[in-house]
Amino acid sequence: MTFIKHPASVCSHKGLLYIDRANKKIERTMTRENAKFVQSKIFKDGVSSGFWPSARLKKANDFMEKMDTLSMWEVDYVEHPIMWSEMTNEQILDAYLFLCDVLEYLNGFGYTMSSHLWNVVLSQGKFKLIDVGDFYPYDRDMQAHTLKLCLEKKEHEVESYVPGQWLNNPEAVIRAIETHTHINQVREALQKSGTKQNDEHTTWDRYVPEFLKFEDVLTSAKNEKDAPVYEWVKECKPETLTDLGCNTGKHSLLASKLGIKVVGLDYAANTVDEATRNAARMGLSCSFAHVNLLSPIRVGSYDPAEKRLWSEMVIAPALVHHLFMACNDINLAVDTIVKYSSKYVAIETIPHTDKHINKDIKNWFDEGDIVKRLEEHGYSSIHVRPSFPTGRKWIFAESPVTRDLFNKS
Repeated sequence: MTFIKHPASVCSHKGLLYIDRANKKIERTMTRENAKFVQSKIFKDGVSSGFWPSARLKKANDFMEKMDTLSMWEVDYVEHPIMWSEMTNEQILDAYLFLCDVLEYLNGFGYTMSSHLWNVVLSQGKFKLIDVGDFYPYDRDMQAHTLKLCLEKKEHEVESYVPGQWLNNPEAVIRAIETHTHINQVREALQKSGTKQNDEHTTWDRYVPEFLKFEDVLTSAKNEKDAPVYEWVKECKPETLTDLGCNTGKHSLLASKLGIKVVGLDYAANTVDEATRNAARMGLSCSFAHVNLLSPIRVGSYDPAEKRLWSEMVIAPALVHHLFMACNDINLAVDTIVKYSSKYVAIETIPHTDKHINKDIKNWFDEGDIVKRLEEHGYSSIHVRPSFPTGRKWIFAESPVTRDLFNKS
């Protein structure tokens, strides 16, 4: 195993975090006072409530004791952590309301946090506080500072944001933060404010109707277009899956029902919200992120999406041609897809003769170009199956060894 200090872990006085993403392991140092809290029933009950991951003391030594820290603690790895920069406005509001729940719980025992919104992530359909080194005895001013910082979202950013720019009435929320005597006052102000509308995408926002029940989704698994990839997913049985261009979540929902840990990515924010509602309605634990694959948001020293939202398998239904039309480079389009996968890839390709393709594009790719690029990435066992309408195809590939996604820029 190879642990490296997380590039965003800079507050050495609060403890440093080390991560081995390939093996999904996290270790961190911790101050003596915070270590006492982590060993308390309050912390352990918070783990049971889903507020934060569990932590276990590995070892202590004299040097670390003198530095008023304990080393080293193992912290549970959080799968597919979606950060606020990849959330829709609704998701950010839900993340903030979750933070209020955490603070209300802590306040009940005389504690609070000194943290920021980067530490609240969405994973497996639930929000979670990922930094277990931010707990302090209750201080109202510290709590107000944390709440404002989370509203501004500017910790470790190159660019500052207007506080609460995702809210309808940020001023009322800020007033509630400044004057609150109970966290519920902030929660109520957030709920009354509500969020601004996402930017609309006139095509994809209305592309697929919402799924009211899982049976509606399961029906699609039997059609000529979706059955091949659904059967392949069942055959490979990956532990994790990333669904690129997930739209309203059809493939993610199917995979999640199979017990696979799933994250879906799409650049149309309203479809991400609809996919989230679909999963919640069906009681499925998949999550969805708002990501532009060719231009993902990379802020400060935080890991980019492909470093956090990768999986054993990646599927890209009817996506590669959109990437190609955006970048005019089939190799880059394939590269963009495979960097989320450590073993399996499924790419649905579309011919230039398809009615949805701009015929003015002369240098259109074919399935041979995709297969060649997959082979260059080390994939083998490549096979092709028909999709629908006629002419579209699914290309399935498997890497004989787990691909190294982490020792590359």
